[in-house]
Amino acid sequence: FDISGAASTQYAAAIALNLVVWAALAWMCWGVWRLFGRYIQGDIFSRISADLLQRIGMLGLFTVALDVVTRPAVIYVMGLHLPDRSDARHMFVRTEDVLYVLIALIIIALGIIYKAAAEMADEHAQVV
Repeated sequence: FDISGAASTQYAAAIALNLVVWAALAWMCWGVWRLFGRYIQGDIFSRISADLLQRIGMLGLFTVALDVVTRPAVIYVMGLHLPDRSDARHMFVRTEDVLYVLIALIIIALGIIYKAAAEMADEHAQVV
């Protein structure tokens, strides 16, 4: 796959596609920053923190899916100058993509557990 003859517009399009993934990742990092800010304030087992944790997990799933989809798009864009673009049409999932999905699902599960803990703490506070 020779990209030496690719035009600058192809490079710009590939960078733009990658920036979309980086924007989703930055959005997720902002959520982590907000969550850790709540943790520092002592707000660990609350519904708001649990919702943030679940949202971070969902954003993680979205970011992995976006990355998997944009990878072949970048390859296709970078191969537009080639007469035979049959090599530029493929989609692949790497091993680390599966691990990232598992980590995101664990984060979502922890959010559900934290939400249940927050509800139990609220019920306990009402009884006492």
